[in-house]
Amino acid sequence: MVPGFVLVLHLGILPIVYGLLEPMPLPRKLSECYEYKSFDVNVTQVPARQIQDFCIRQYLYKEVSSQWRPNITSDGINYINSLMRKIFSEMHDLELSEKAKDTNSKKKRSRRQTSGNGGRYRQEMRTMLPFQWTRFTDSLNRLKSISVEPGTGRSAYDTIAVLHSGSVLAYAHGGPAFLGWHRIYLLLLETACGVSIPYWDSSIDFALEDPTTSVIWSSLYMGNGDGDVVTGPFAHWRTIMNTPLVRNIGSGESSLFTKEGINLVLSRRRLSDITEPKRGIESLYSLEGHHNGPHVWVDGWLARPQTAAYDPVFFLHHAFVDYIYEVFRQQQAWQYGINPQSDYPTDDDVPRGHEWYRLIDFLPFFRPIRNIDALSNYFSRLVTYSPAPECPDCGNSIHMSCDTSRQICVPSVAPELRTDEARSIAVLAAAGAGGVAPAASVPASSRILTASKFSARSRGPLPAGPKFKSSPFRDMRNTNPELPGTQAAMQVAFAGDETRQKAHAAAAAVDPSLLLAVREQGKRRKRSIKEPKPKTHQPKTSIKPYQNTFMLDGVVDVKRWVFISIQILYERPTEQSYKNHLPGVSGNHPDSSFYSDLPHKLKPSKLAPYHKCKETNSSFSRVYVSTDGLNYIGNYKDFVIIDETKAVTSAISYVGIKNPDYGEGEVLITAYDSCGRSCRPACLEVGSNPSKYAPCTGAFKITSLSPRMFHDTYGDAIVGSWNLEKDPNGIVTEEHPPLTFVCDYDNAWPWQHY
Repeated sequence: MVPGFVLVLHLGILPIVYGLLEPMPLPRKLSECYEYKSFDVNVTQVPARQIQDFCIRQYLYKEVSSQWRPNITSDGINYINSLMRKIFSEMHDLELSEKAKDTNSKKKRSRRQTSGNGGRYRQEMRTMLPFQWTRFTDSLNRLKSISVEPGTGRSAYDTIAVLHSGSVLAYAHGGPAFLGWHRIYLLLLETACGVSIPYWDSSIDFALEDPTTSVIWSSLYMGNGDGDVVTGPFAHWRTIMNTPLVRNIGSGESSLFTKEGINLVLSRRRLSDITEPKRGIESLYSLEGHHNGPHVWVDGWLARPQTAAYDPVFFLHHAFVDYIYEVFRQQQAWQYGINPQSDYPTDDDVPRGHEWYRLIDFLPFFRPIRNIDALSNYFSRLVTYSPAPECPDCGNSIHMSCDTSRQICVPSVAPELRTDEARSIAVLAAAGAGGVAPAASVPASSRILTASKFSARSRGPLPAGPKFKSSPFRDMRNTNPELPGTQAAMQVAFAGDETRQKAHAAAAAVDPSLLLAVREQGKRRKRSIKEPKPKTHQPKTSIKPYQNTFMLDGVVDVKRWVFISIQILYERPTEQSYKNHLPGVSGNHPDSSFYSDLPHKLKPSKLAPYHKCKETNSSFSRVYVSTDGLNYIGNYKDFVIIDETKAVTSAISYVGIKNPDYGEGEVLITAYDSCGRSCRPACLEVGSNPSKYAPCTGAFKITSLSPRMFHDTYGDAIVGSWNLEKDPNGIVTEEHPPLTFVCDYDNAWPWQHY
């Protein structure tokens, strides 16, 4: 950089009153963490964002989460922590046991073995001996009968169930952390039970002509699936809202797991190939996407992320998801020579909270575990899986048999459903059809109106929030839960969308009752379906929007958010840009209008070398802007597009913070580029004219003072920040962003400029 050159922004006259955002120092514990983590390293070795992110998360765990516990008491926290201590003790004992063995005498795992050497042995529920199944269900009923949170009315099972709710769902779903989060969650319940969790291979039930008649929906296994659960080992269970368990099996359009879907997932090699986010044809390979199907198919509480764990079916279903992932891990190691412990996605578009270095989010419990650690051998070896039942013996189950014509195992029909008269109270009229539904037109569970279904429907819709997303496959045999007794799913049409009309080559053998459906990407457009090539981890050039959850203190409500504008100044990352392209004090560079007199402390000390980073092949890159509540649970993230062909790029981002109408808050705003290089914050100087910016922490108190420096919606923030009328030849900024980030290649940590 030219000696003596100083940057400044000309943004007009700053209003004297400084309203909404009041700059504040960093919390002491957060500042100390920055200093400690950066003490013996420099920016060429570790991305500044990695340190920031770690410290922010640690702070939120210790300071903010301890103040926000709407779903669990301190007694509940102690209970969860006691379970975690048992898990880590088990891991330690297993490690000592393995070290004591002679490594040369260890037997290699066969390709059919799908886990490690731990004492937890999970098998398909129908292959269990009767006493094994009874022991498991008795353990759940024991948890349901005892309380670990006196005065709440919740059971030990409920305490574990509510962990799968609130703000943590943003980190448990929609990204690669999905698998690790639920792996730990299964271990928690299993530890509480003291009995291994069986798994439910729903692809076996899909093979039935009518999956709703499967034996698992009988008193022998999970109980009835038509309304209130009144039979089986979980009969008359009550949720934490004091309502019965509710199911409505065979609902919606989504499919149970299918052999074809599982094979599609197992045809991939990299974790990034099977984890969210996925769009278009890539959705066929998403394990989380296929996992959504049984959730929606069972319906009721299980279909909603916030309440899914109320139903014990949740844990059996997720044990099967974990089984599929374990098979995937074994394939990586045995067939492809890939270390599954280090194969974690590092792409720029990994959703927030799902980055490999993030702490797995069980706010506010137990010792820190990174997302990548949750998928390590330390946890996988605790569990051994029995292979999924196959022909000809089908696991020697008395409730399954081999269909020799298709060479697949099929379950027996539930005893209660072998005759309609056994459970029939009335026959439903086909909604909108004006007559009685033909006996074979819809699933038995929808043809027969039972007392349990009548009771469930009489209470109206479940107060449980939105359902899981649709799965990549749709089952045409299902019924629409909004129109019971009709074949709504048979009428599914995707006119004008070729992607949703053609069958994928890899799923050519799909059952005729299965409709292939692929999630849309942006606007619908016609295109042929081709077999996608496996990812080669080349730098991405596509720009995808970032989707925020709008969850604040556990409540998803966009009204709890307001939006502010943030300015980004980005210097092109080349040494030439420092020497030739940046204007001097009296320079006449085309971008010189962005600069004037930033204080000396904001000037980079010298050009910092690149730390190792996956650069893009495109002339465009991204700078992310993130907000984290310092006294509330809520975060927001967005990005701006940077033109690398210019010496300097100026851009405006619009980010969400807590609406002060819901109470004053404190927020930390940070910015960083695609390589993890953090930008330096500069706040408006109150009363400066022309307006100037001074180094600051990026932390603010959110107040309701005037003038109003925020907008109620994202759209209003954009419209309010630009004014075409002032300059017909271009867009002129109308507002003064309260914060500007300078993104350059300073050799100092951003927090050293405060």
